[in-house]
Amino acid sequence: MYSFSTCWNSHRHTDGRAMLQEIRDLGFQFAELSHGIRVSLLPGIIESVAAGEIKISSLHNFCPLPMGVTTPAPNLYQFSSDRPRERELAERYTLKTIELAARLKAPLVVLHSGSIEMKDYTDKLLDLVARGQRDTPKYGKLCAEYAKKRDAKKEPVFERVKETFKKILPEAESRNVKLGVENRQALERQRADDAGRTVAIVEVVNESLQPLKVLIN
Repeated sequence: MYSFSTCWNSHRHTDGRAMLQEIRDLGFQFAELSHGIRVSLLPGIIESVAAGEIKISSLHNFCPLPMGVTTPAPNLYQFSSDRPRERELAERYTLKTIELAARLKAPLVVLHSGSIEMKDYTDKLLDLVARGQRDTPKYGKLCAEYAKKRDAKKEPVFERVKETFKKILPEAESRNVKLGVENRQALERQRADDAGRTVAIVEVVNESLQPLKVLIN
């Protein structure tokens, strides 16, 4: 199955049905509703799916966007935040995404698990690579510094992520929607390349339920 993401065209449309029709006209039978879907697009999306014009393969959290937000914002609220109010909002809007997925008969919600607050190492390392300095002591030293600082901070972050997943998984299971944790492009993000920790989270939260998966892009 091939599915085309609305991240390509949602910003250009005010009518959700026309947005999906544009994707259908390219020959795709499935679309992913990405993290740029404004509330105003929902009526047309629901009409299109109900009419059998296209099927929805997945939704990317947060979908729809919270009221007042008009641009893509998948990291607006994070499961990893040390601020309880932010985690509460992340949970609330994730549940809304799961609810919409069930309504549209989409089997999967893709989401980000959060980030570790630390200074930016990703851009510095990429700059060294671009200048041909990947195999230099400077690059190795920066990698070691990043790993040490990340390891010192990650335990409470992972605990917060795990507890948030435990809260939303029952709703996902009750609606027969699977959750896919997406790996990230930045070192500071919670990513699937920390394989042991990611698998541990999945195993713990899946003790009685089975809707949480890891997605590798």
